[in-house]
Amino acid sequence: MVDFFRSIYRLYNKYFLRKPRVKKGLVLLASFLLIWLISYVFIMPPRLEVQIGQMSTNTIIAPFDVLDEVATEKAVQNAIAAVPDAYVRNTNHEDKVIDNLIGIVNYIKHSDEAYPLEVREELSRQFTEGPVVNLMFLSNNSIRYGQEVEEEELNYLLGIAIDVVNKVYDDGIGTIERGHQLILSEIDTYALEYTEAKFIQDILYTVYSPSYVYSSDLTTELRENARNSVRPVIIQKGEILVYEGQVINEQILQMLRTSGFLTSPRRQTMILGLLVFSFVVVLVSSVLLITFSGDIFDKVGQLTLFFLVLVLGYLTSSFLVQFSPYLIAGVAVATILAVLLDWKVAIFGLIAHNILIFPILGDNILPLLSSVIGGLVAVAVSNHMSQRSDMIRIALSASVTKALFLLSWFMLNGSILRSFINDIAIAFLAGIIFVVIAIGSLPFFENTFGIISSVKLLELSNPNRVLLRRLQKEAPGTYNHSMQVANLAEIAADAVGANSLLARVGSYYHDVGKLKRPQFFVENQITDENLHEKYSPSLSALIISSHVKDGVEIAKENKLPDQIVDLIKQHHGEGVVSYFYHKALEEEPSDSEIKKIDFQYEGPKPQTKEAGIIMLADAIEAAVRSMQRRSPAKVEELVHRLVKSKLNDGELDECDLTLKEIDILINAFVKALSGVYHNRIAYPEKSIADLERSRRLGRYTDE
Repeated sequence: MVDFFRSIYRLYNKYFLRKPRVKKGLVLLASFLLIWLISYVFIMPPRLEVQIGQMSTNTIIAPFDVLDEVATEKAVQNAIAAVPDAYVRNTNHEDKVIDNLIGIVNYIKHSDEAYPLEVREELSRQFTEGPVVNLMFLSNNSIRYGQEVEEEELNYLLGIAIDVVNKVYDDGIGTIERGHQLILSEIDTYALEYTEAKFIQDILYTVYSPSYVYSSDLTTELRENARNSVRPVIIQKGEILVYEGQVINEQILQMLRTSGFLTSPRRQTMILGLLVFSFVVVLVSSVLLITFSGDIFDKVGQLTLFFLVLVLGYLTSSFLVQFSPYLIAGVAVATILAVLLDWKVAIFGLIAHNILIFPILGDNILPLLSSVIGGLVAVAVSNHMSQRSDMIRIALSASVTKALFLLSWFMLNGSILRSFINDIAIAFLAGIIFVVIAIGSLPFFENTFGIISSVKLLELSNPNRVLLRRLQKEAPGTYNHSMQVANLAEIAADAVGANSLLARVGSYYHDVGKLKRPQFFVENQITDENLHEKYSPSLSALIISSHVKDGVEIAKENKLPDQIVDLIKQHHGEGVVSYFYHKALEEEPSDSEIKKIDFQYEGPKPQTKEAGIIMLADAIEAAVRSMQRRSPAKVEELVHRLVKSKLNDGELDECDLTLKEIDILINAFVKALSGVYHNRIAYPEKSIADLERSRRLGRYTDE
């Protein structure tokens, strides 16, 4: 029976829950229920059982302080879930790992002239018990090095390896990946030659495995402590309607009935009214999104973000207006939606938020008007936000506008200054605080929904970021190339109305994969020696093309946003490593089959305007830099040829660039390139000479 229900759930999940329409429907349903629930809590009074002549046994308030058991239990569960599994150190495991380390090194040293494959096979037979020995990390070069090096030198390296692995274990590493990272870091602290460091790295990668084991007792203790540390969630008090000991009379009973405290048709009508009210707000918001921002409504994540911000803003305002009607979080809702989505969606959210607050404030419409005006100003200013310091400008603009509006309103109605100065001060300070909270919450929404804002992009463009500093130090040529590509991409993106900041930042990181093997890329070679002369064209092409995959891995390790990872993945599309492809055509025997697909990047092709622009900027910058003699005419001719080549190859088929926009891009590239670049060897990029040479050989193939 259990298996039957599991099968039903799997089918339900596969054919129902995974459909985008169903997901969006669930988002709307959840939003409706949450809005109704918040309305019920803050608008509906608690149900009471009282009669005329009965003395009130307690003070009746709306609402009154109560323990929110659901929220408290949720907080308890969250606190328990936040406690990770506890692990304790196993020193016996570490001793066995070191024994394996010594044993493998000694065997390699005394394996004479045995082939590396034979050495690995013998080691796999000897080390079958105890900690896992992963021989895939033991390279042929390291085995030969261990066979040939002097015993004294080998013992010295073995001592370093033992010291390194002990330091790794002392650091409390619990995963193989983190252990490998720390091994590399520790090896770098020794003054070793490359072959020595590589030998130690391979040996330690082969034998290392974490020494921490799970402890159920310690885990249980930590989670029990977390449970006991949770504070109960309390719902605050409102105004007093009936004091304790006060006799209930007809007037009070009717007041309680009218207010909805008693079970009656009035209370039932109020509940039904809240249901319809919540439904209408969600429905109208959805219609506005579908009509004016259909692309956002079509994306489940962004639709969820819109309603989540709306629900959280409604919850916040519903609570705060109990203290002052001017503590409405409309400015925060508008700012978050404007920065993360767009200005139209922000206006829809602002309007929906203030409509939701209206029943709580009743006839006091002035705070709602000031909230709408402040929110509209915040949307206008947020639309040009380029750094976190702009939040001061947003906060001051919204708050000053609200204060001036209230001042004008009170002056228009002949109010005395001292009677409304507190309201103006609260509205002014609330606007500033809400904007600060909104900007501070952006990282949470960005990380949760995978949305990258201009603020996040500016943070990523900081040259002191770890990856950019690594590029500058370890691959300076690539770093300089990336900066030039960024300049080109930004100018081009501006010209066609694409996200120029995203194009610039994506360009900064598009070649980050070259950090893995920087010396194999010509811009980083400081001598005349070309490492690729030692390898076959196919292997060189594999090394060159692998920088895209390596870049994706490095970007994910450093938690770059998905949009940046996509730009790294797509910046070469499915293009060909032309230099080595044509070199293979020339060097291989005429009867051998050389497939173009073996020299292609894995793709995918650019999916957005920004990705297509970065692809073009990357190719153009490299090609123009490689020109021996540059003139405006030659540069323009080269740009036209490169862009046409990408078009003919279909590399731009899947992005949103139109032919008209591509013409605009060409003009922008040509204008920006004048007199900027110095010479650069041209082997990595497609050139017309390569194509002509392959055609003359009669071996051009797309297979």
